[in-house]
Amino acid sequence: MTTILRASGAPQLLAAIPALAGYTPSNSVVLIPFDRGRSQGALRLDLPTYDDSGDYAEFAATAIGITCRLPTVDGVAIVVYTDHSVHSSMHPRALGGIIDAIGLRAEACDLHVIETIIVGCDGWLDHAEEKHEPLSLVQIPETPKVPGVGDVSGDQHSGLALPTPTAQQREEALYACNELDKVFQALRLLQENHVACEHSDACCTPHELLDTLNKTAEASGERIDPRALAMYQRLDDAPQFLEEILDSPAGMTAYEAAALSWCFSRPLVRDVALVQWARDRDHGDQALAAQLRFAETTVAVPEHIGGVLSGQGKAPDRDRMLLALSALRAAAALAPRAKTAGLLTGAAWISWAIGRATHAEHYVAQAHAIDPDHSLAGLIRTMISASLLPDWAFTAPRGAAAISPAETESSLGFPDQ
Repeated sequence: MTTILRASGAPQLLAAIPALAGYTPSNSVVLIPFDRGRSQGALRLDLPTYDDSGDYAEFAATAIGITCRLPTVDGVAIVVYTDHSVHSSMHPRALGGIIDAIGLRAEACDLHVIETIIVGCDGWLDHAEEKHEPLSLVQIPETPKVPGVGDVSGDQHSGLALPTPTAQQREEALYACNELDKVFQALRLLQENHVACEHSDACCTPHELLDTLNKTAEASGERIDPRALAMYQRLDDAPQFLEEILDSPAGMTAYEAAALSWCFSRPLVRDVALVQWARDRDHGDQALAAQLRFAETTVAVPEHIGGVLSGQGKAPDRDRMLLALSALRAAAALAPRAKTAGLLTGAAWISWAIGRATHAEHYVAQAHAIDPDHSLAGLIRTMISASLLPDWAFTAPRGAAAISPAETESSLGFPDQ
């Protein structure tokens, strides 16, 4: 259900922006697109480097270009947030140049410019007013409470830090990763030496397979923890494991973190996970079948499966995606750093998919530091640099506010003038 926040002027608009965005922007340019007097979410961009002689035409073209992807947009409010003072003549003048560039581009695209505001650390001002007299931040009302939107006091960087596990939890996760690695190493030895169980892997009981694997591992003086084999058995049905992991991401065990790290270190399973979490278990099964078929025959993956990864189709369920993000963050916090590039890249993709580009950029930078050649991390970084957003960011069900890059369930409505 969409919450309508009524605004009679600039102060109410400024009060509503954190509810629209889910945070209080800092050092940002925020555009609020409108369709017949009602907002369609909020678009936030990093505040560009500015001075009195800056040329912001390219920045303005990008900002309005994204805004115009909303099919029914007819107006836009432009708000610039800076950590500097609005009582200094330099900053409002330079920031006004950014607003003017965006406003010119908006008018060239037949968009009505509704408000132009600069918010500083010590006040705010209406850029459209000739005198540019700074006004007190006290005049901005408290941000209204909106169902489904939590604490908005932090800025766009809030919530980036991974959970902090105890030293014992990290040690247990390291042990679990090593034991699970032993399982797959032993399986490779079985394949290389043409050693097989009496039954297929799918039919082997855990004890039978454990016995065979342990006999294979004994040659190197290793024994395998039964819990590692039990997790291997769970991974035999990857979509089921990926669905179960959403049940309690906060209570993730060391072996679940190890298994999720293994999944996201393999592109085939990783892509299945992202498609399934963005859709449902059935799509996960379809994605797995399509990926295996492609690996064997190079038959193209169906568009309704492959297109999900590029942001095509209907918007994912936000709550489901947040559970998946929590699972990836929990696993990345537990697993050894060298095994987290895939997990962090998965977190980056989900953040990008739900409109958290700042978070996506943070996770992908961490992944790149661990594995500079990670292909999906590089692709996500390129998309963010080019301001590419998923198609579903610009569509919404009838009667709801358009889903914005900031991803909200709220709409800001103005009374008829």
